[in-house]
Amino acid sequence: MRIPLIALAALLAACPAANDDDSSSNDDDAADDDDAANDDDSTEPGALRTFMAAAHTGNLGGPTGADALCTSDANNPDATATWKAMIGGLSRIPCADPDCASGTAGQADWVFAPDTEYLRPEGGTLFTTNSDGVFTAYPLGSNVMNSPQNFWTGLDSDWTVFAGEHCNDWNSDGVGVEGRVGWTESDSATWIQGGSVECDGMQQFLCVEQ
Repeated sequence: MRIPLIALAALLAACPAANDDDSSSNDDDAADDDDAANDDDSTEPGALRTFMAAAHTGNLGGPTGADALCTSDANNPDATATWKAMIGGLSRIPCADPDCASGTAGQADWVFAPDTEYLRPEGGTLFTTNSDGVFTAYPLGSNVMNSPQNFWTGLDSDWTVFAGEHCNDWNSDGVGVEGRVGWTESDSATWIQGGSVECDGMQQFLCVEQ
């Protein structure tokens, strides 16, 4: 029996192909597409965490003392990881010249690795560093934290250490001695340089996973 061409076409259209765009394993709506948990919108493998340590005076025991405070801090999300404090001083230098124009020459004991994604304390991407281990392509991916507050940095907005304003390399809480602070709600360079306060005051500081 012959089937009219029109009827045959209708019959074929009613039978879905085994590997079409609506299948569960290979189509654009499958679990590995651009909207899935492991797609381009998710955190990159190797992203490192940050958290805000409790408030202390500017006498942190130097940068290494601040690192130890990060490890023991109640806000630390992973005590088995290694953490360093994002504070600049005589012995912790992110850039020897503005925005590391000369590269990493003169950099000392810095806390951010090159070409690495860092996460906000409250989740989501803060930024991805450049090849010098800093970030200059403002605005940030997001503010450091949702709550407005200052935190110790000792840095200028160009990632150099702010001369004379790092609480004597984070060893002083003396009256009249000052330290530079950042501002958590800023997505510009003022996130690391938002003014100065006396070192006898209490400020938090950012801890960075290594």
